[in-house]
Amino acid sequence: PLTARYMPELIALVGADQGMQITLPEPSWRDVVVQFVKNLSQIGLLVLIFLNMGGFAREKERGTLAFLMVKPAPLGTQMIAKIGAVWLRDLLAMALATGLTMFYTGLFFGDYPMADFLACAALILFYFWLMALVGIALSAIAQTVTMSGVLTLSVWIAMMIFQLLPGIGAWSLTGLAGAASEAALGIAPDLSALWGGLLLSGILLLLANRALRRWEA
Repeated sequence: PLTARYMPELIALVGADQGMQITLPEPSWRDVVVQFVKNLSQIGLLVLIFLNMGGFAREKERGTLAFLMVKPAPLGTQMIAKIGAVWLRDLLAMALATGLTMFYTGLFFGDYPMADFLACAALILFYFWLMALVGIALSAIAQTVTMSGVLTLSVWIAMMIFQLLPGIGAWSLTGLAGAASEAALGIAPDLSALWGGLLLSGILLLLANRALRRWEA
């Protein structure tokens, strides 16, 4: 909200220093939506990928996973515990980011469709959660933390490319960022990306479970 509110004035000042007159449209809460979705779906997601890439891979490197395997700790329980911890962290972070953004948007721009903005935030949270499933699954498949991070980034980039394909591209998980923007603007979002993300993460989790069982043997 701060950037959206004062960016026209900052650009006008820079232009004045260069002897140019730069006039931008009056900022509105829609500019906040654009920046909110863009920052979280790009920079925020990159941060979360690096935070999640340890998962099982780091425990493999340190040898702690082998210790857990000989204890009565089923793989399913370990997977659920990791997913639950990551999802809780993402939920708290999104709640804080959304709360602050909504507060400053109201402060600087007055009334705006709060319900639509909350729907937007919910879709971004689902995006984070599904990418967390992808990251945790790939960390179970990978043998090192570095390999886990590279695999997760590669899948993310591949999904962005897949999104460009006509028709089937709508099922790419990365399409949730666009759906979030639509929801914030009061447009009924296309949820194909959500179902595609659930399918992708489900397949990767099955492969991860198989990989861990083979590693255990």
